[in-house]
Amino acid sequence: MSAGRVSLVGAGPGDPALITVAGRLALREADVIVHDRLIPQALLAEAREGAMLIDVGKRPADGDPNAAQAEIHALLIERARRGERVVRLKGGDPFVFGRGGEEADALRDAGVAFDVIPGVSSATAAPAFVGVPVTDRRYASSFTVVTGREAENDAPPLNWEAIAQTGGTIVVLMGRRALPEISRRLIAAGLPTDTPAAAVERASTAQQRSVFAALEGLPAAAERAGLRAPTTLLIGATVELGERLAWLEQRPLHGRRVLVTRPAHQAEDLAALLRAQGAEPVVMPAIELIDADRAGIEAAIARLCEAEYDDVVFTSVNGVERFARQLRARGRDVRCFGGVRLAAIGPATAGALERIGLIADVVPDSYTSAALLETLRAESLRGRRILLPRSAQGAPGLSDGLREVGARVDDLALYEVRAAPADRAVVQRLRDGEIDTATFTAPSTVRGLIGQVGAEALRGVTIISIGPATSAAAASAGLAVHAEAAVHTMQGLVEAIAETGHRQDD
Repeated sequence: MSAGRVSLVGAGPGDPALITVAGRLALREADVIVHDRLIPQALLAEAREGAMLIDVGKRPADGDPNAAQAEIHALLIERARRGERVVRLKGGDPFVFGRGGEEADALRDAGVAFDVIPGVSSATAAPAFVGVPVTDRRYASSFTVVTGREAENDAPPLNWEAIAQTGGTIVVLMGRRALPEISRRLIAAGLPTDTPAAAVERASTAQQRSVFAALEGLPAAAERAGLRAPTTLLIGATVELGERLAWLEQRPLHGRRVLVTRPAHQAEDLAALLRAQGAEPVVMPAIELIDADRAGIEAAIARLCEAEYDDVVFTSVNGVERFARQLRARGRDVRCFGGVRLAAIGPATAGALERIGLIADVVPDSYTSAALLETLRAESLRGRRILLPRSAQGAPGLSDGLREVGARVDDLALYEVRAAPADRAVVQRLRDGEIDTATFTAPSTVRGLIGQVGAEALRGVTIISIGPATSAAAASAGLAVHAEAAVHTMQGLVEAIAETGHRQDD
């Protein structure tokens, strides 16, 4: 058996995008991931299939760990001795108030190989995400980082007098519970009562909240705002800059938790747009795609490559990508489209064609099947042979409309859409009211999500639809659509969410 190894990995301050490249690679290669409570699900989803996830985090109800520190040491050692690649995934940086030193010491004593992959610490991230530079030559030439859990488990007590007299910016991690005492002691040590101060909850995430106040008034301000752990405290002259330079909480969708129901291979496009606007995307694909009748696909590709079609009409990105895949699987390529007029339902589908080296000849101004039909029917279609590769569940309106004006249409069932398995954790978040917005990008996503969670779980959720057909499907399922994308694209969907107003947990 090969020797195992433990990687002590810093997950960063909360935003899953802030893990290092090395940290993400370690996650993807791990056999076992031993993680803290507040590790984002998006990071745990990086685990390879079959990897074991073990939660050893603390619970806010009593502060006691699920597993005592000695038990965590024993777990890491045992797994490594089995020859497994173990990642100990810790919030922030493992060597900044993360007990990473204790774990490394235990591993060394046990003769277990380990490495350390640093992470972005909240000590610098929390200030940055509220626009507070920890150093600024106009205000502070140094910063001091301390823990708010003073003397926990026989740790040495803090010298608050020395901290107050050092000057510069003071950053207190895990300081929410002791905030009144910290404020009192710093003032007693000589800091003016009106020293600029701030408290930042869940820094770097879509749930980040912050309050700014004078040091003396910060405990009351944090209490009024209902700030909860994990909270970072910032104290010093540079904190004044935060009221001018704060940026994350100003994003249009900050605080929104948005359900993404697109198929797994397409979800990231929408998720990235949501994150860029400050929202937390919660991905749970409502549908999945499977290949349809192979014989029909074989025959259609043969006719296309023998120049038997005049037009090929694509109604989705999936249609383009899956048809291109079927071509390649049969040793064919885009040369089979030579002399064929290409139509795309909208810019996203046209973009998918461009990615495989083709330019759409026809793209309607409005991105719907009805508009595509009217655009195609603007000239005579009588006798033209049209290939329509799409979902087996595609609505008949487009093919019927083309046939009505004399076109010969091969409506190719390229793939079938079926409901995807539900993620139980996401379903529970919906039922607990933790997700405020749900997005639908096709009628099939509406039907799929209803099948996963039931309509009742969506009653208090803001429903956003990409277009008329999807809105109609939502309405037929008894859901009230709060907004519909003016432009039927992912960007249009995000803009529609913004139009429904800012919602954030109190």
